[in-house]
Amino acid sequence: MKKFRFRLAAVLRVRAHAETEAKNEFAAAAKATLEGERAVERIQSRRREALSQAKQSLSDLRALDQLLHALDLQEVEAKSALSILLQEEEAAHQRWLHARKELQSLERLRERDLEAYRLEYDRRAQRELDEWAVLRCSA
Repeated sequence: MKKFRFRLAAVLRVRAHAETEAKNEFAAAAKATLEGERAVERIQSRRREALSQAKQSLSDLRALDQLLHALDLQEVEAKSALSILLQEEEAAHQRWLHARKELQSLERLRERDLEAYRLEYDRRAQRELDEWAVLRCSA
């Protein structure tokens, strides 16, 4: 009997590659989102640190006010960038899930085809054994 050959093996390889690429893109997007969250946290930490230091002179208070204003602007920009990164991460996650579903559907089809092949192989082997037994008994 012929060796098992999945007729959509090339498509399976392409989908497996696409799923791997989508997973890598999702991982990269998740890493970028994490970096964006850390940037926001660093800005907030700088704000807390600046506010915790005792300011006594007017020039110190003005410098603090300018620093807080600059940090506010940086935080707004960082949160805006984080929002975009979160959207990109979600889109990458959806692409990965879609690619994974497509791959799994082909893998299930391959498993069904392999099971059908094994059943046919077993049937043929049993038929050959039965024929051999009949010939042996009649001889």
